[in-house]
Amino acid sequence: MLVTGPPILTFIFRSAYDLFLLDTSFAPENFSLLHDGNIKEKIPELLPSESFEYKFTMKPLISGHFWDKKALVSYLDDKEFNSNIQCLQINFRVSTLLLILAAILWNILNPRSGLPSDYFLAFFTYHAMLVYMYWMLVLLGAFYLIEALKSRFNSHQVEFKCYSKLQLNILRKAFHFAIFCIIIVPIRFCNDISVFYLVQACSSVVLLSFVAVEFIRIHYPFSMVSTCITGYMIRFTGHSHKKNRVKPITDHIYLMAGVTLPLLISAPNSLESLSGCITLGLGDSAAALGGCTYGIYRIPGSNGKTVGGALCCIVALFLSSMLLSYSQISFWESLVLSTITSVVEVYSPINDNIVLPLTYWVVLKKLIKPG
Repeated sequence: MLVTGPPILTFIFRSAYDLFLLDTSFAPENFSLLHDGNIKEKIPELLPSESFEYKFTMKPLISGHFWDKKALVSYLDDKEFNSNIQCLQINFRVSTLLLILAAILWNILNPRSGLPSDYFLAFFTYHAMLVYMYWMLVLLGAFYLIEALKSRFNSHQVEFKCYSKLQLNILRKAFHFAIFCIIIVPIRFCNDISVFYLVQACSSVVLLSFVAVEFIRIHYPFSMVSTCITGYMIRFTGHSHKKNRVKPITDHIYLMAGVTLPLLISAPNSLESLSGCITLGLGDSAAALGGCTYGIYRIPGSNGKTVGGALCCIVALFLSSMLLSYSQISFWESLVLSTITSVVEVYSPINDNIVLPLTYWVVLKKLIKPG
């Protein structure tokens, strides 16, 4: 018997909480190096806490002492950036990654997580194989399209600020639309509850993976993996490498959270479960692109939002709601739903990727009649 949303939601939040505990447990505020039972010296006295060396070298080393205290003592005694520091940093990265994976596996295999063993059979059905192939085609097509657009925009430079606002939004929203296609098509057209649970589980795993990758990227900013991830991710932001090397980039996490949350709290194959895909894949994308193209008149008190963008959002949400609802909501109900969601998108100070799906979901629950 397959499981519904709440146990999966519990699994995600427990794993995220474990990641938080990993972060705090490996970054003690006041650490005194013990050597032969005596306090040798305190780290804050060795280097100022705000210095570059402390933040990006000593802090990982302090954390790494758990795995190789002798090497840390040798490093502090010699005061040399030699193989000791490299071994400690690599050792700590690998150990932390293993602990992150252990936390995920523990929550999957732990009987208290509420995940029965046959839940994972949904990953190996005939329809699941078709969904995997479809996802690969969509992702390959999305990356090919983005690379083609970047070539057309003459974006051979490292800095992203050479792009126009419209070009930047086109590249960003391409991923939004790809997620829309990845989730909508299997759920709405396969009409198989096991496919819904497959999409639900995969989106949850992707969300957790995004959190884990960002955790690693921020805490070890100068590793080869972190440098590659940072370089790729900031191509879709307007900031510099230096700033985003240590600053969290959370757009993709909020996007995946906004798509995943309705899947976890809604009935299988319902229109409510697609709230994140509809609002972020179509509504938010239409608002951004429409605002760049037709955004002449700005809406007062909206932090730069335009009338053109708001109207494009309403039209996109209205059409998608009518087409995907299968007559569950009427013409006027769909118009009210789209208008309310668009107004919230215009005036809300909270991240759009979170507030839009929740607004759409709440209004839709009020409009759809039970049975």
